[in-house]
Amino acid sequence: MQLFDRLKRPKTFQVQESKAFASGGEGWVCEHPQDKSQVIKIYHKERDLKLEQSLTELQKLSSEFIKPNEIFYTQTGKIAGFSMKYIDMNKYVILKKIFNNTFCLQNGFDKKIKFKIYQNLKNAVEQAHSVGITIGDLNPYNILVNNQGEVVMIDVDSFGTKSKPHNGVLLEDIRDWLYHPKVDENSDKYAFDVLTFWMFTFLHPFRGDYPQHKTLEERVCKKSSVLSSLPITIPKCYQPFQNKGIVDQFVEIFQNGKRFLVDLTG
Repeated sequence: MQLFDRLKRPKTFQVQESKAFASGGEGWVCEHPQDKSQVIKIYHKERDLKLEQSLTELQKLSSEFIKPNEIFYTQTGKIAGFSMKYIDMNKYVILKKIFNNTFCLQNGFDKKIKFKIYQNLKNAVEQAHSVGITIGDLNPYNILVNNQGEVVMIDVDSFGTKSKPHNGVLLEDIRDWLYHPKVDENSDKYAFDVLTFWMFTFLHPFRGDYPQHKTLEERVCKKSSVLSSLPITIPKCYQPFQNKGIVDQFVEIFQNGKRFLVDLTG
């Protein structure tokens, strides 16, 4: 496939889907033929030029995000895809992995490392919001971490920007059902707090055995979290926070419907 720049000048290289090392619903990813520090994402279906402004806005994201670098076009002037930084996936794990105590013990993810991850993720969310970007699907499968506390966030072209609102497609676990269908900075804050609680306690705040409210949506809307006084059977994996100041913040979030980024610095 021949790629072009904004002025419809052909690039000096081509890409082939047959050489893709990853593929999904939106597009495929291959090595950059001229720069091993980058990869190229090509959309299955060319995109309208109005996406250009959104991709440009995403370039303002901080280094924790795998953001668009150079935008590529088709010969007709539509968007074909973009280049982005190459990440060696062998050096990271998805955030979801460290919600398991056994994995953490075997791979060195203690509370000090988790606190670094918390800090870096919090800084990344705040930076995105400072430039008018809504992450939306802040799910633990799109966040990569290592046992040095580093954080890498992928799938950024799904984020909401000033020129392109978020499409509303979210992982159920981090959707803010209480204020559904809003996807904005507050829903990002709720998702962040769910991930933080889950990462440290090994339990999603609205999981457990509570038969009266069987779906996650019901539990969030009825505020039947593990911090409530309701008769919930809590799994043995649960390791609750002991600091009252931190617990009180989570009560405000999950029981009282407040939306802010939880502060663990105490």
